[in-house]
Amino acid sequence: MTKNKILVLVGILFVVGYFIFSNYQNKKENAGKNENKATTSTEKQKDFKENIDKGAISEKEEKALDEDKNTVGTREIEVIAKQWEFQPSVIELKKGDKVKLKIRSLDVPHGFAMPVGYKIDKKINPGETVEVEFVADKVGKFPYFCSIGCGKGHFEMAGEIIVSE
Repeated sequence: MTKNKILVLVGILFVVGYFIFSNYQNKKENAGKNENKATTSTEKQKDFKENIDKGAISEKEEKALDEDKNTVGTREIEVIAKQWEFQPSVIELKKGDKVKLKIRSLDVPHGFAMPVGYKIDKKINPGETVEVEFVADKVGKFPYFCSIGCGKGHFEMAGEIIVSE
């Protein structure tokens, strides 16, 4: 090999390495942004009531508040499944929380399985939202993962629910 070919090869390897490292850093930075979009109905009600007092809420929104009283205390958490990750990948709960996971697939069929502790296994088709409800009545760390082969990164597609006192 000539010296020029070696320099070109080293340059190509450097550029490829830079892009791989940049992509890894972006994934790492973005992982924390969607960590937990959980909101409880109680929090929604408080926001609505504050807006009612200010006169900044419509009758339609006030009716929605009344309908929402049936789910007081339920934590609704949106979970996105896409090749090859769940967002959020870590969900933190308190013991006794009533939980509703709204799991949506953005690309291909995925599974959501959490066999330890809560025995959950659901299939999520692309564009579909599947709701999973349970009470976080066990303290600990409960791994969840994709249970349907979804491509080359399938075995890395996992997350964890952490339930504390």
